[in-house]
Amino acid sequence: MRLPTRTELERLFKTSPVTVQRAFDQLTEEGFVISEGRRGTFVAKNPPHLERYAIVFPYRNRPERPWSHFWTALSAEAEGFRLRNGHDLISFFGNETHLDLESYRVLETDVLSHRLAGIIFVSKPFYLKGSAVLGAEGIPKVALMPHTDPELGGVKAVAMEPRLIEAAVRALVGSGRRRIGVITVPQMWEEVTRELGMLGVEVPLHWVQAASPEAPGAAGNMVKLLMGGGEGNRPDGLFVSDDNLVPSVTDAIAELGLKVPGEVMVVAHANFPHPTRSAVEAMRLGYDVRQVIEVCVGILDRMRRGEPVPEVTYVPVVSGLEKRAEVRDETLPA
Repeated sequence: MRLPTRTELERLFKTSPVTVQRAFDQLTEEGFVISEGRRGTFVAKNPPHLERYAIVFPYRNRPERPWSHFWTALSAEAEGFRLRNGHDLISFFGNETHLDLESYRVLETDVLSHRLAGIIFVSKPFYLKGSAVLGAEGIPKVALMPHTDPELGGVKAVAMEPRLIEAAVRALVGSGRRRIGVITVPQMWEEVTRELGMLGVEVPLHWVQAASPEAPGAAGNMVKLLMGGGEGNRPDGLFVSDDNLVPSVTDAIAELGLKVPGEVMVVAHANFPHPTRSAVEAMRLGYDVRQVIEVCVGILDRMRRGEPVPEVTYVPVVSGLEKRAEVRDETLPA
């Protein structure tokens, strides 16, 4: 609808033309109103508190502390979000390391001015406990984390469905592979070994190796040791559980001259539609990053409308050939 004229507002609020004009300028700059010349000034059809979302990374991507490929893929999809949906998804940096103060101040100002429809944290925002951003009421928030935390207030969780290991093992076993090796990351080593046991797959412990994503070259060295034995003494199926390790692992397989998938079948994690490079043929299993963002925005919209939202929403495992699976909701204790 059309706003009252400036003269009417001056009389209504008993203020000066300069003050009214400053208010109009600020509202226009922030996207709440649109001037249509002689027709007057109108409330925007897509005001920021309904159409503008924040995606918050703990810190900027930089050489001394590079992002995981998952965050890089999220950032790429955030840039294309407006083109696909007509809404804004703005990247901010949450001041985890106190090096992104300007970005955090802008985020805080937007929160306090209610210029956001919702906030997506790409990881558990423990570093913002006690902040105005995390404590602000009236703005829905979700975080990519395995479960909710009562210390984070009403932040809902969006998690990756924990079926990746099972799906990879079933793909290898279903292709006739009986000797399975795994290259994973340190934080997943126990989970991988436990899951293999639950699936009834007997794997020598030294066939499950962990390398840090920050030093992916070590993963390639592990593969050369693991696959260096003669046929029958090495895995005939290999699962790479982290896409940051895939280039190094597959480079090593190519250097060894192993026939793929004849001598070894490779199943590798991916964040679609941005899989990392692979030097050999590999089945890719992982998550649709575009779907992750759309799920988060959908939850924020439901929260803003006052609709019930589960504590945790799981994004399904997909392969490069699969269509999107349905998102699964599950309510868990805080």
